[in-house]
Amino acid sequence: MAGRIRFRVGDDEFVAGPGDWVWQPQGVPQSFRLESDTAHVLVIFTPAGMEHMFEEGGVPVDDSTEPPPQDEYDLDLVLALQRQSGFEVVGQQVGA
Repeated sequence: MAGRIRFRVGDDEFVAGPGDWVWQPQGVPQSFRLESDTAHVLVIFTPAGMEHMFEEGGVPVDDSTEPPPQDEYDLDLVLALQRQSGFEVVGQQVGA
């Protein structure tokens, strides 16, 4: 909806922006990285369930328009969330 994000879905890597849509099927390794300072996206999970990972591990929006500091990333929490939500962290950052 706003901003640009680099995606990797399986062996495909590409940048998506406003007006684009990205299909990321279950069971296919995938990752993303912001290419712009911020981004706003609409995410739909089917079947439902994966959204709980964002509820558990996300940072609540407050009155600030600034993103949370990068040092707030909690790898232990991510690893716990992957087990609860049925996903697996694999590989390295896209574009790295």
